[in-house]
Amino acid sequence: MAGQFFNTDLLNKQELQVALQTQEIFGKGRYGFCDFSLDGIDLLLQGIHHFRNADDSLDGMGEWKNHRLAIRSIVYYNLYHISLTYKAVYNLIHQGYYTESSILLRSIVENLVRMKYLHKQNDIDLVETSFAGHYGYKGKKFKVRYKTMFDSIAPGLYKFYRMLCDMAHGSFAAHLLKIAERDYEQKTITLDDGLIFKLHESSYVVNQFAVYLFAHIKFMLLIFPEIEENVIEPYTSKYYKTISKFEAVMKNFSENEQNKEWYNTVKQLWEN
Repeated sequence: MAGQFFNTDLLNKQELQVALQTQEIFGKGRYGFCDFSLDGIDLLLQGIHHFRNADDSLDGMGEWKNHRLAIRSIVYYNLYHISLTYKAVYNLIHQGYYTESSILLRSIVENLVRMKYLHKQNDIDLVETSFAGHYGYKGKKFKVRYKTMFDSIAPGLYKFYRMLCDMAHGSFAAHLLKIAERDYEQKTITLDDGLIFKLHESSYVVNQFAVYLFAHIKFMLLIFPEIEENVIEPYTSKYYKTISKFEAVMKNFSENEQNKEWYNTVKQLWEN
């Protein structure tokens, strides 16, 4: 931090500057990420809170009548908190916290893969032990490894997911989005002076945010298909507009050679 006294006041000022630059690049006038991402989060929030049919799936925690009600219940609870997590990630991206937002993205994709796995397996015991967490349920614990779930839902995606794990666990990967300079001869790196807008690094997070949010919206509509029948204006217009925008972004990913391997792997999250 040469020439600057590093403190939270400095971070506050940098957050404002990065937010302005983020809006300039990813705002409505350019790629539109800032607008359609918030609309996507709204779809999750409004879908589960206002347009999902009320049923007895939320009457208790565990001992559901059948697998369908168990899945509707656990997905509801997970979408409730994941919607808030998406907003937190959105805020972090805007302010230049790229590594920190990546750590939360890890939680988001884990959540999505586990919910899809539980739905696919059609095993109510798995739902109950998953919901119980490390406490267990009737003496049993959820023991399915994440690699098993990833390979079942989106083969090949686990490789990309592991980078998010490395960021969360404090390996060198945690610094990859914060490198200012790299001296290959001296084998040294210099880290950013706090929070700085970085197009490549922010795109790494933005791209993942977009595909996981799209996959969560599609999964919500799979578990709660009545949402599309129950929608009212202005939700209806926002729904079709937002889905159209997401599909255009996904098409762009599919045509980008640099992202093609990753995209062809991650799109299994909503195609399978």
